[in-house]
Amino acid sequence: MALTTPIHGLLTTAALFGIFLNSPNVLVAQDLPPRFETDVAPILKINCHSCHGSDLRQAELDLQTRDAILTGGKAGPAIVPRDPVGSLLLQKIAAGSMPPGDAKLADDQIDLIRRWIETGALLQGEDPGTAAGMDMEVSPRELIVATLNVKCLLCHGRRRQEGGLDIRTRESLLRGGVSGPAIVPGKPEESLLIKRIVAEQMPPEEHQARLSYRPITSAELLQLRHWIAAGAPFDEEKPEPVFPDSDPLVSDEDRRFWSFQPPRHAATPAVRGQSRVRTPIDA
Repeated sequence: MALTTPIHGLLTTAALFGIFLNSPNVLVAQDLPPRFETDVAPILKINCHSCHGSDLRQAELDLQTRDAILTGGKAGPAIVPRDPVGSLLLQKIAAGSMPPGDAKLADDQIDLIRRWIETGALLQGEDPGTAAGMDMEVSPRELIVATLNVKCLLCHGRRRQEGGLDIRTRESLLRGGVSGPAIVPGKPEESLLIKRIVAEQMPPEEHQARLSYRPITSAELLQLRHWIAAGAPFDEEKPEPVFPDSDPLVSDEDRRFWSFQPPRHAATPAVRGQSRVRTPIDA
């Protein structure tokens, strides 16, 4: 092995194949997160690039780079950082359906890819805190407004709710429609919303062509997955204080309407039959 090989790659490979040296440094290295270039890429190159490389990209899936894996193919992103269970690549590898044929990945190779995804799908030198797809600067409200309301409101909004589904609020997503809840907090892969997007059934292609808007992107889908995986939290909203004299929904003309006027004492009217008047109400 060349001396220029990163020491992280050497130690991780040693640990994977059960070479335990009598040195505390090796034991520490076993806990280091796997990296794409030194740990994952060599496995994919040998086992997967014949179908998903530079010459052939079945299902439009390219497994040559980390970014291409995040982008995915026809079925959506190949991995979801920090979500091994929800990562299609790992599902296919673990089930033995990928790579096709008799050549299957060894258990330690599958475990390494699982740990790579679980620790954030890191590149060489990348900090775990800034791992791919983990940017959740956008608030949950912005996420729903910018993604779902823009691309799904035509069929699932105030005027039209196909399948009984309204996607405008977290509560309506939890309530869902005739097929059940649209989201299952903590379980993105069990959420119908994610399933429909991954299957390219939402938003419908005919609407995309007619209204000239893009489908939900891999980055947007990744944010939706993370939002649901985190329990689908929503921004805590504090209602703006509204005072009677400054309510913006009431105009000055409205304020002059008789029903908005405070009650005033009315003068008792004069009547001819005073003998019949016992109280002001009689008058």
